[in-house]
Amino acid sequence: MSSVTDDVVKLLIDGREFSGWEEARIDMAIDQLADTFSLSGPFDPTDSALVAAVEPYKYKKATILLGSDVYLTGRLELPNFDTDPANRPFSLSGRSLPGILADCSCEVDETSEASALTFAQIARQKVCKPLGILVRDDDTQTATRTIPEARAAYGDTGFDFLHKLAAPHNLLLNSSYDGRLVITNSDDLVDYPLRAELVEGDPIIKSVHASFDSTKRFSLCEIASQFAGASDIVGSASDSTIDLYRPRRKAIEEADQSDPDATAARMMSEYIASSMSITATLVGWRRPDGGRWSERQIVTLKYPSAYLFKSARYVISGCSLKLSAKDGYTTELRLVPPEVYSSKIANTKSKKKVDLW
Repeated sequence: MSSVTDDVVKLLIDGREFSGWEEARIDMAIDQLADTFSLSGPFDPTDSALVAAVEPYKYKKATILLGSDVYLTGRLELPNFDTDPANRPFSLSGRSLPGILADCSCEVDETSEASALTFAQIARQKVCKPLGILVRDDDTQTATRTIPEARAAYGDTGFDFLHKLAAPHNLLLNSSYDGRLVITNSDDLVDYPLRAELVEGDPIIKSVHASFDSTKRFSLCEIASQFAGASDIVGSASDSTIDLYRPRRKAIEEADQSDPDATAARMMSEYIASSMSITATLVGWRRPDGGRWSERQIVTLKYPSAYLFKSARYVISGCSLKLSAKDGYTTELRLVPPEVYSSKIANTKSKKKVDLW
């Protein structure tokens, strides 16, 4: 692992490293298929290697490193050139390799049909292989559960198709540092290992912002399907932490037939996630143990000044790594209780609460 003094942002294209960037940013999110990056700095049109590396429409494979550690593997998709000195003269942006799944349509012939395959098998064989994307399956719960039949609709992108199959099984689609598509079961997040303990007063913490929007919380969520124009309640979930009667009802097209309450619990969890905004801004791009930050990691945070009186577990729902002339290297973590994604925070069959204060 690189020492702190060697931690310089580098762009690797065609075997050549480019550094000296004035600004840099990498964004990762738990609900984001591909990680994104942007770099800006001076452009030298006499540097033939640089000119060749950033040629438009070549989809050059790009690797972003901090020191010798890979932080993103993707493709250069958007070079910008501006000769106005008031603007940034040269910037590059792109996404991790799975980003192509959000752009390009699936095959719709017989090769795209899937029968009695697992979700990971469908992702590998029917969607990712034709586009040259590798898959990492981290799902420990539905790895052997097969999907009876699946076929992409005409015009579906790879992500459209996979997302429709993933959502009912509570699966997340993200990217790895090395550019693979990662399949994660949301229920697994609760048991992920702890990566860092953050406490008010730690020098690594620059600031913490916490906001709690009561208008987005409900004591009861009910889902209903439509039969001959009439609503029929098919699932419900309650949040025992909300004392005031605040019902929320929604008509939906499809629910988990084996457990419709689970569908209602997922809807409740979405409301809880949207009501809570906790952001921690940290010094540097590395965890206290020297590892790399990313979404899906678990941390604890105790920060009484932000009304976070107890050390509670959070999953990193979003992570922004930034380099600027003003602030140097900083990391912004967006945090939510991991139970929100696993639907256990508001499930009529679970009495578990998330205790934040």
